[in-house]
Amino acid sequence: MTKMNSMRILIHTLAAGLLLTLFSCDFGDDEKREFTFTPDVILMKKEQNGTIHYALAYYVYSNQKIESAHVQTPEGETIPLTALGTPLITYARVPDDNDFSPDVSFGPYTFIATNSDGTEKTEQDILSDNSLTIPEITDITYHPNNLSLEVTWTPTAGAENYFVKIVNAGDKKTTYTGYQVDPDSTSYTVNRNDQGWESAPVSGISYILQLNAILYEENSNLKERYYHVNAISIDEETFIWGQ
Repeated sequence: MTKMNSMRILIHTLAAGLLLTLFSCDFGDDEKREFTFTPDVILMKKEQNGTIHYALAYYVYSNQKIESAHVQTPEGETIPLTALGTPLITYARVPDDNDFSPDVSFGPYTFIATNSDGTEKTEQDILSDNSLTIPEITDITYHPNNLSLEVTWTPTAGAENYFVKIVNAGDKKTTYTGYQVDPDSTSYTVNRNDQGWESAPVSGISYILQLNAILYEENSNLKERYYHVNAISIDEETFIWGQ
């Protein structure tokens, strides 16, 4: 499995949900390799009803097919993870709006995964309290001449990447996920011929635009940091397509 595909899965499921990106690497499915996986617990942050709330996303990226995976919190709670697509080498649990709350537990999260041969592995990921200020969307402009949508925002100090996501305001299903852009970016254009569309937008329908600011874990190297996200802060604005 390529890093591009793994990151596509992440963006599509974060805040959720990663990812259409420009990156690639190998998380191969060679059954002769020693079974290994990379765990990632991600701190999600956004404002709800005027209050900052948090939730956690959990990911397991494996080099072999997985039969099952779960994570144990610092308090000892066990949280099952489910497969994301095929082959079955990425398992996750992504929060929805009801999972966000004012409090979250920091510290070690223990991930346990079992491959198709019954081999069990355990890895830990430490959730730190490092997070980002929530970015601020400043404008959403629809351009009827080319059916595009332009988003602008105020930069967030410390952000290492941004990506835009559009969800249906009614059923909350993902409609579009954009590519990641550089930390100095302050705008993004959603085009109708982009590859990030999961369904076609409908004129007159309300959507929620999510601007996601990404912070990677400290000391994660450039090649592997897309498997080591520490926090994502999200701003949301509702708009009507075509207006």
